[in-house]
Amino acid sequence: MRLKDKVAIVTGAASGMGASTAKIFAAEGAKVMCADVNDTDGAAVVGIIAQAGGTACYSPGRSLSRLPASSRICSGGRTEAGH
Repeated sequence: MRLKDKVAIVTGAASGMGASTAKIFAAEGAKVMCADVNDTDGAAVVGIIAQAGGTACYSPGRSLSRLPASSRICSGGRTEAGH
């Protein structure tokens, strides 16, 4: 597990490359904070990660194109990971 005890914030995690990245990072041991504006699919990716034994959470309705949202995602990721 190359990412054991690491925290990753993955944007665009609801589909495509973002979803694949989140799943791979979790499989490698990272705690993954998934962010996307597509809440339904983003939450589904977190469910898939959890079913596979990984650790992930979802930050609903967040776009990193706005600075305040970026700060909330990063703060949330640190909190969820226990940092």
